[in-house]
Parts: sequence; C-alpha cells; structure tokens
Amino acid sequence: MQSKTVNIVMAIYNPNLNYFEKQLRSLNNQTYKNITLTFVDDYSNFGQIIKKVIERNITKFSYNILVNTKNIGSNKTFEKLTSLCVSDYIAYCDQDDIWHEDKIRLNVDELERSDSVLIYSDLEVIDESDITRFGSLRECRKRVVHKEGFGLWKYFVRMNSVTGCTMMVNANVVRQAIPFPEKEYAWDQWVSILSAMAGRVAYIKIPLVKYRIHSNNQIGAKKLIGIRNREQYIEKRIMAEIGQCELLLSTIDDEEVRKTVEIMKKRVEKRAVCLKEPSLVNIIRNTDLLFRDFKLFLMETCIALDKRNEGRDIIEYVKKTRY
Repeated sequence: MQSKTVNIVMAIYNPNLNYFEKQLRSLNNQTYKNITLTFVDDYSNFGQIIKKVIERNITKFSYNILVNTKNIGSNKTFEKLTSLCVSDYIAYCDQDDIWHEDKIRLNVDELERSDSVLIYSDLEVIDESDITRFGSLRECRKRVVHKEGFGLWKYFVRMNSVTGCTMMVNANVVRQAIPFPEKEYAWDQWVSILSAMAGRVAYIKIPLVKYRIHSNNQIGAKKLIGIRNREQYIEKRIMAEIGQCELLLSTIDDEEVRKTVEIMKKRVEKRAVCLKEPSLVNIIRNTDLLFRDFKLFLMETCIALDKRNEGRDIIEYVKKTRY
C-alpha cells in the first residue's frame, strides 16, 4: 500500500509553538513513507519563526510552505491546500494536535481494503498540559454517532461527526467539493458531505489523534457558542441550518439529492415555527423530530415552552453537559 501517495496539509495561524512542534514531530514520525506535506500560513504574525520550526522538525519528508497575502480563514485556506494537492490521498491536519505514528498507514490500508473515498477515526481529547481528558470523542459528545458506509451525507448534513484532523480523503473526490463555503459550513463538514455523496465512508474506532482542547481552539468542544436565549438560538442555529440547506440546493444538480434536501429544509422550518410560536399544535407537527433526534426535540421543546425566561436556563444547562 506504500505506493499510494499521501499529502498531509496544514493550515497555520499564530500557533502556540510548543504545541506546533509536538504536532510536527508526530508527523515526522509517521511509519508510512510515501508522504509529502504542504503548509499554508494564513498571514500569521511570525511567519519566519514558523518556517524555522518546520525546517527543524520535518526531516524525513519533503514539504512546501506557502504564505497567504492576507488572512482568509480556515475554510478558504483548506480549500487552497486541497486545490494544490496532486497526491492520491489528502490527510487534513490541525496545528496543535498529536498524531498516532501509524495514523497514515492505517488510513491508507483501510481506504484501499474497503474501497472508500473518505476515512476518519475516533480521537482522544487532551488539554493544554497533554493530559487526557477523554479517551474517546464519544465520551464528551454524547449525541455524535460515528457511522460508516454509503449514503451518509444525509447524516453529516445534520451532525458533523467527522472531525477534520482525523480525515483522509481521495484527492480526486475532494477536489469536487471546491469551492468550500465562506461561512455556511465548517470546511470539514462540507468535505464529509460532498465526499459521502460520491461514495463509501470508512471509520476506524481506534483514536488516532490526540485532539487538543484549549482556550484558543477555533471550534473545539464549544456548544451553543454566542447563544443565550431563544431568539439567538433561532437566529444562529435554526436559520443557519436553513442556510446550509439552501447552499446545497444551489450547489447540487442531482434531482434525488435535491428532493431529500428540500425535505430536510421543510423539517427545519417546522422547528423554527415551533420555537417562534410554541403551541400544542406546532409541537405535534414537529413530532417527527422526536423519532429522529429525541434529545434535540426535548431541548427545543423546553426552550419553546419557557416563555418567562426565553429558554436561558435550558441553554445554559445544555452548555454544561456533554450533549
């Protein structure tokens, strides 16, 4: 399987140099040998230092370092990285995690064995001192279900269970996902959706990444960020989901896919009505969510019915759980 070429791609922005070096060393220690690395610095404050750190720590593989002329954000930087790749597979990488030394080898072996277009794995959650907080992502994100097989794009639209730093994708397939959205989807959710439309998704239960949670994480394990009441929940969660459906409808030509997305959009719109105008009739009309996602149905129903406090206590409670 070593004949398959793999390009590890990393978007860099003002990294913690201690974490950055640990990640680079874990890349340099990969047991799979047919690897190249591409780094794009998204206009950091100390570009020359970043270059020296890479030169010092990546000694076993060839690499390229590019610098954006302005800050364009993670979605568009990973789009740029994807467009530059000429390898068989692309492995996406964060700047502050630590990879299992066999991550690339195990990914390639399983992709080839299962004839899949995308593979992802479980991960271990560590803190700023490298101490393990959760041995599996499943321990801290209870609603996430890691799935594999065909037709998973429908699930990925609703639940971003593919963490980008664990992902390896067939390069020819993922290039079809370009352009990446500006804001509607995080880049890894977009890649997982479009890849799942193209073929089979594989999953490895072993945690192959030590995923670092700290105060500077762009996404991390934050839940309902910036949402404090029902109005903000509708604006930032519900309307965002409608926007995601509209983006897919404007992007995808396949008629069967479009019909499915239209159904998804109507379901989200019913949730919006129930939250804006809570009544027994609207709750009953929304009960299909009860069978698809009981926890979400329970949370949104409680938010809708909490007229006195506008759902504030419910939202704060959920933020403190491993929901």
